[in-house]
Amino acid sequence: MKKLFLPVLLVSGLVCASAHAETIFDALSATYNTNPTLRAQRAYLRSIDENVALAKSGYRPTIALQGGASTDRSHSNAPYADTKSDTLNGAAVVSQPLFNGF
Repeated sequence: MKKLFLPVLLVSGLVCASAHAETIFDALSATYNTNPTLRAQRAYLRSIDENVALAKSGYRPTIALQGGASTDRSHSNAPYADTKSDTLNGAAVVSQPLFNGF
């Protein structure tokens, strides 16, 4: 038994000498790139994440801007009786939904 132990130990040491260590990040990267099940689940998770922004968009504020301009002129036969009036108007409406119903 003792005669067989030393050669087995030497052979196993030579076989194991070619092993190399990986960091946890390299191992995870290799797993994510080669495992089709994990790749499919990651793609599914990305599609769900894209829908989160769409779902939240109903609760974001909206802004509506309106504006206008007008000019009124009046002409009379009397000297220096011509009048001109320029009007500018504008409005901004900001709304923030607090509850979007059932």
